[in-house]
Amino acid sequence: MKESILVKTSDLHTTFDTKQWIGMAAVAVDILILFVAHQILGWSASNLTLLILGLVSILFIFELVPIAIAALGVPVALWYTGVLSADSIFSGFSDSTVIIFGGMFVVGGAMFSTGIVDIIGEKMAKVAGKSESAAMLGVMIMSAGLSSMLSNTGTVAVLLPICVGFSKSVGCSRTRLLMPLAFSCSLGGLISLVGTPPNTLVMKPGGYRFNDYVKAGLPLLFLCYLTTLVIVPIFWPLYS
Repeated sequence: MKESILVKTSDLHTTFDTKQWIGMAAVAVDILILFVAHQILGWSASNLTLLILGLVSILFIFELVPIAIAALGVPVALWYTGVLSADSIFSGFSDSTVIIFGGMFVVGGAMFSTGIVDIIGEKMAKVAGKSESAAMLGVMIMSAGLSSMLSNTGTVAVLLPICVGFSKSVGCSRTRLLMPLAFSCSLGGLISLVGTPPNTLVMKPGGYRFNDYVKAGLPLLFLCYLTTLVIVPIFWPLYS
């Protein structure tokens, strides 16, 4: 009996690392703080909401628990404190914004897994040839177009090795292509509804349509292209 208990304890220690134990302890402390504020101190709904926001922000920043679990804990905490009713705590998950993002993540995963992005990169390399300026412009156009529909981080991760190999074929320093890649992936989300979360969040309150983001985002993107083509050659050397 003792041996089985020791084995189970050993397995538990191998399953949970130090960070996970700290995360569990942090959640327990958060629950205790929330209980004291709600049941003992009798805080108002506004103060309890700010407290929940602060507690979950700490969990987000330090990633003590998975972000998805911390996020799902927010509506539960709001229900427990009486800020929201049981019928409304999960109603936001059926919002069109959430559905749009979920669908685009599926599309993005399909594009990455099926190799469509790699095919686009190969086509770009053939078109640009050995021209450094054409390579920079091609990288920016392709990365901005993909990041307007897909995850910025995923787009950079896929295009990074393509740009490194492309810099060798062109004969220029990789810094000439990687900096435009980073800029364009960050700004590419400005030209579409689903390119970046803030665009989607303000759509309904502002009454915006898809082409509104295109009208506002494209001039900014073109300005980024011109600025990058001028600044990058000045601050980074031509050859590695």
